[in-house]
Amino acid sequence: MSAELQLSQPLQRGFALFLLLIPITAAGLFIYGQVSAYLQHQERISLLTREMSALQGLTQGVPIWQAELAKLGAAGIADGLLFNGANANAASGDLQRQVTTIVTSGGGTVTRNVILTPEALSKDKDKLSVAVSFAAEAPSLVRILHGLEVARPLLRVARLTVHNPDGEAAITTPLTAPNKLQIDLLITSYRVTP
Repeated sequence: MSAELQLSQPLQRGFALFLLLIPITAAGLFIYGQVSAYLQHQERISLLTREMSALQGLTQGVPIWQAELAKLGAAGIADGLLFNGANANAASGDLQRQVTTIVTSGGGTVTRNVILTPEALSKDKDKLSVAVSFAAEAPSLVRILHGLEVARPLLRVARLTVHNPDGEAAITTPLTAPNKLQIDLLITSYRVTP
């Protein structure tokens, strides 16, 4: 006795159509993936082309900018932006005094102020560094950072670390008066030989 599965004709047509749609759908998905990848690649190429043309425009402007900088230097406009002097150690001392003045006038109490060894960048240019530790309230810290920002010669805060002695891990008993913040700064500037 053999059992044959008999399907109605509409059901046979539906099943055949389903089997026909499987490879068509797979081919469509494959083509869609390829076209999508191609379009993304073309978009990246156009973005890189735009960036390249912008960078070429910048490099073409370099001689103009160098001429403008030379004019500024010749006119003395750049004077006062860098420490001047023939001796890097003397310029480091000037930097140390300037930073100490800014911190104390801003309301901080200097606890440590160390001149780091100047770094020679060229025969007539040095990088100067000073490490400063001080205690201050938060409003004083804001005034000190503002003072460092507007100072001339230009100063750069290379590193800023703020310790809150009243933080969660400090102590468990309540304080009658909060402690001041403990701040460590690394200040850099540059010296040029006139």
